[in-house]
Amino acid sequence: MEPKCTMYYCDCYHENTCYCWRCKRNENATGELENNYISTVNKMTELLEYLMDVRIPDGVIVASRPKLSLNKAWSLIWFLQEITGCLPDNIEMCDKCDGLYDSNQEGCHIDDQYAVDGKVVPKKYWGFHCDNCVPDIEYYVR
Repeated sequence: MEPKCTMYYCDCYHENTCYCWRCKRNENATGELENNYISTVNKMTELLEYLMDVRIPDGVIVASRPKLSLNKAWSLIWFLQEITGCLPDNIEMCDKCDGLYDSNQEGCHIDDQYAVDGKVVPKKYWGFHCDNCVPDIEYYVR
């Protein structure tokens, strides 16, 4: 496996190889692993749950835990994605079910730029939608 970033950690748990720093982070991690990496959606869900004080990751002890509402926690994640670029901006929250999804893999964003048969979709359907919650817009526009 070839390193996926330029931040190498040469004391990797893989024998006689250099891998990026994420391998060390994921060595004892739980969750869905793909090529020794936790999926980005799972990482963001873990962060969202931490910010809302729903679930603290195993082995983490924090004296003062955040207790943000869902909207405030997502607003913080959005800021880290869009303004600072610290987090990948392909993870979105579905406006209907509040679940997180990878917009590079599924879901859609509907706004005034989306039209069916020349008609703009009604505003009540605008927003971010995961694959399970995408409205059947053609039915509503006709």
